[in-house]
Amino acid sequence: MEKKDQSKQQISIAAVGDMLIHSDVYKDAETKNGYDFTPMLKDVKPFLKDVTITTANQETVIGGQALGLFSYPSFNSPFEVGDTLKDGGVEIVTLVNNHTLDRGEKAIQQAIKHWEKIDMMYTGAYNSKKIKIKEL
Repeated sequence: MEKKDQSKQQISIAAVGDMLIHSDVYKDAETKNGYDFTPMLKDVKPFLKDVTITTANQETVIGGQALGLFSYPSFNSPFEVGDTLKDGGVEIVTLVNNHTLDRGEKAIQQAIKHWEKIDMMYTGAYNSKKIKIKEL
């Protein structure tokens, strides 16, 4: 009879909830060249870096400036929100919530293009019925 490997493996998980970008937030992040949300996450960043999996709920769609930035009740946020999460150590974003359809399919498609451009895994909203599975 073959013995099973009894070794233990551990993982750590960190999560950031509800990246809900109201107009006051993106106005505060505005720079000459776009938006910089990095200072807003500087105190959290150390907790996100040294874990196995870090996920964030992207409460507002990051459809980008070309579609117009919007706040409550129908949100659309700058792409730079995603860049900041990626830089902060987030590996996976969840895109499905009560604000997913705020700005329609075009905003979702734009957001997905950006998530893929920065090589961020996402779940909950997709650009087709065929889901791509990516390993960590």
